[in-house]
Formats: sequence, C-alpha cells, structure tokens
Amino acid sequence: MNYIFYNTSGKIRFKHWSRKSYAVFNSLGKVIHISVLAFCCSIISEPAFSKEKVNSASKYTYADEDLHEELLDEVVISSSKAPMLQSELMRVIQVINRKDIERSPAGDLAGLLEHIRGVDIRQRGSFGIQADVSIRGGTFDQTMILVNGVNITDPQTGHHSFNLAVSLHDIERIEILQGPGARLFGPNAFNGAINIITRTPEENFMNASICVGQHNYANANLSLGYKSEKTNNYISVSGKRSDGYTDNTDFNRANFYFRNQTETNIGIIDFQSGYNTKAFGANSFYTPRFPNQFEETSTIFTSIALKPEGKVNIKPTIYWRRHSDRFELFRSDPPDWYNTHNYHMTNVAGANISTSIISTLGIFSAGLDYRFEDIYSNVLGYEMLKPRAATGYDNIYYD
Repeated sequence: MNYIFYNTSGKIRFKHWSRKSYAVFNSLGKVIHISVLAFCCSIISEPAFSKEKVNSASKYTYADEDLHEELLDEVVISSSKAPMLQSELMRVIQVINRKDIERSPAGDLAGLLEHIRGVDIRQRGSFGIQADVSIRGGTFDQTMILVNGVNITDPQTGHHSFNLAVSLHDIERIEILQGPGARLFGPNAFNGAINIITRTPEENFMNASICVGQHNYANANLSLGYKSEKTNNYISVSGKRSDGYTDNTDFNRANFYFRNQTETNIGIIDFQSGYNTKAFGANSFYTPRFPNQFEETSTIFTSIALKPEGKVNIKPTIYWRRHSDRFELFRSDPPDWYNTHNYHMTNVAGANISTSIISTLGIFSAGLDYRFEDIYSNVLGYEMLKPRAATGYDNIYYD
C-alpha cells in the first residue's frame, strides 16, 4: 500500500491514501510489466609473481622473474581398485605419511586418528585399548578397516575392528577414504574406509624402543627389516601393559606382525600375517551399572596377493581372519543369577580379484569379491544341532 504522511509541528501523521497512477489500489486488475536491467562487469587482472618462497606443495616457484620447476614425489593411492596418483583421485581422501606419524605425539593408532578432519574416535580405556572409529557422522559398524588393502573388519561388532596386529612403528602411511565412494570395497564401507599401509624396508635395519611410566606402565617394540635382491621382509613384535590408573582399568596387549614381498616373473607376491591379543578391565565400558567388567580378545589373520605390473593388471587376493573374545559382566564375585561369561568366535574368509586396463582412453577397472562370515556364540543366535568346543577353554561350547 502507498501512504502519504505530512510533517506538522515536528509530528508525522497519516493524511489519506495515495491516488497516484502507480499506487497499489490503481494497479488491481491490471497487467504489470516488470523489467530487469542486466549489468555485466569484467575484471582483467595480470598475474604477479611473488619473489618470496612459495608453499612447498606448489609445483613451481618463482624468484627474480625466473621460472624454476620443482619435482615432487607422487603419492600412489592404494585405496582404489586400480592404484592411481593422489593428484588424479576424484574422491575425498586424506593421507597420513610416515613423517606425520613420527611428528605426532600420539602413542597409538586411535590417538593419531582422532585429530583427523571428519574422523570420530570414541575411546574406552587408556591408550586406545578399545576404540570405535566412524567417519562423517556414520557409525563404527559402517567404517571399513583394511591392512594393505585387505578387509579385516569384524562382522560381529565394530568394537573389535581396531584389534590390529600392527602398531604405529609398523605403519608407513594411512589412507582415509571418506564418503559413499568407499562402498566399492564392500557393504562395510558405507561412510568410509581406512587403509593401513605397513612399512616396506628399503635397507636392512633393526629398531628397538622401550617406554615405562606410572602404574607399572610399559611399552616395548622391536622391528626388523631385511632386503635382498628380490625379497623384502619385515617383522615386528610389540607389547604394552599397565596396572591401570584406577580400579579395573588394567590392560595387557601383545602384537606380532610379518610381511614378505617377493619379486617373480609374473609380479610381486605379497604375503602378510599377524596376531594380536588383549586382556583388559572394562570399567563401565558398556554401562556404569556394572563397573567390574572384563574382556579378553585374540585375533589372527593372514593374506596373500599377487601384484603384477603393466598396462593390464590382474590382482588376485586371498585372506582369512579369526577373532575370539570372552566378555565377563562380573570379573569377580558374580551374583547367583549370573551363569556364564559370553564367548564368541568369528571366522572370515574371502577372495577377490581386481582388473585394471590402462589405455589412451583412460583406465578401465572391474572386480569380483567373495566373502564368507560366521559367528559362533554360547549365548546369542540360533541353537546349533551339534555344539562346538571353544578353543582354549575347558567345558565351554558354542551352541
């Protein structure tokens, strides 16, 4: 509406409705034409080269108006069906290299990843004794964990996915693939995948370290690298323990890891195997109602893969993983209604083959994956026709 106001004696008051031709009342029932004035602006700028040193991530540096080319090492991403350069990757991926790991104050994998953008780490207990990882708001059951491209995700629960046989000393780099693009690895990678690449020795070496602290804390690592003309061998043994900073927070952890890479006429045969065992007091891990919980787990896995080189690349992989856990709701002094602890065993076996063909038209890739999973339990699931004895325990059966 249009109004006309008159100012008299310093006061503003309403006089009458406007009867102008452009007033709202006079426009009712009429066609109104609205035009838009387009305006374009062009800005032309000349490039100006700074004489200061530019970021080392840049490919070129400029000084005194002279052009100098600076060559950088390309990073080959393994978190892909067809390995490719990071600069050519169209997915959201972050790479943590060996120098980043050495500069980090973190003492375990969970402590390292909790500072990464888009990654959420929920730790229970100290030193990452149990940790859940999720990416971009997903759950810990929707994130895939891989070691050298081999899927070792636990099908029972994401609580066990970080029961790894490798420590920070064994890792060369970590590739974090975020978003739904990671689903090409399988149904466990709804919101992302974390691929851990272990070290490949370039020369013979031996590393040893030991650390001690309060509450009888001790952390020891020993790793050996041996390189010959056609083979690379890496072996690592590590352990960590503590009496805990408060009641029922003690833990004991041990790792063993071995990797062998052998050059043949058809490509590189990559074999790896690892073993991890953990026992820890789970003070209020799952509910504060029962603070005297305890858990013991063991994990063993092995895989073998062929990595050929050339424009036609056919890569087969076979792997196997077994995980066992014992969960005690009452570590000591159980009530009368508590009958037995929870025992579970998970078996995973799989094989996959990926093919990539490099040509002038681009890269063509295809893959086929088979994965078998089963879980045995003494408290959950359907009743078995024939119970199975639990390995390492007396008079305990998965039924």
